Amino acid sequence: MTITTYEELLSLLDSMGFIAFGGRTGIPNLADVTRASAWHTGRDTDPWEWKRMLSERRDGIYTRVAGGQALFISHAWHPVFIAAYTPQLSMEERWEMGQVSQAAWELHRLFSQRDTWAKHDLRAHAPEKGFHGALETLMAEMEIVMSGESQRLSVDLRPLGWPSIEYMRTDVYAPEAVERAAQLDAEDARLKIITQRGKIAAL
Repeated sequence: MTITTYEELLSLLDSMGFIAFGGRTGIPNLADVTRASAWHTGRDTDPWEWKRMLSERRDGIYTRVAGGQALFISHAWHPVFIAAYTPQLSMEERWEMGQVSQAAWELHRLFSQRDTWAKHDLRAHAPEKGFHGALETLMAEMEIVMSGESQRLSVDLRPLGWPSIEYMRTDVYAPEAVERAAQLDAEDARLKIITQRGKIAAL
């Protein structure tokens, strides 16, 4: 199977529920179903661009789950992932129990103050030590998702460097998914994901 357009990605995502962006993860990934020549062309047919397009257009979810695995997740499956991977205790409760790193706690506080952050702004306000690990923790726990890209500007409003990833609190990006997730059992949700992984891995 080979896909060549963004629309075909959405169709594939709807049928599978979730697929990996890359790597050997045991489930289909974007590199396996696209042509190598299509990557990094800067066009809408460039698979590298699809994670930005999907996030900006709200056609699904692009995030990282436990272990740092990058996934595209369909809207139908997003509540299942939220139910499965959101910790039972709040970040505040786990912080008081000493179960949360300083960096993750600081990032959580920043997103409590503002629901959307460009990565370059986030780095400017967050502790440097443990930053990337903390960012992956918040994504893996379904607190934030990628919501697009943001261009850093100079004082005279000229673009500086490459655009950076923009992150948004999940309850703002997909409030309906958060509400639906609250009705699901966490253990059942995890089992459903494991079962679906087995199904799509065999395709």
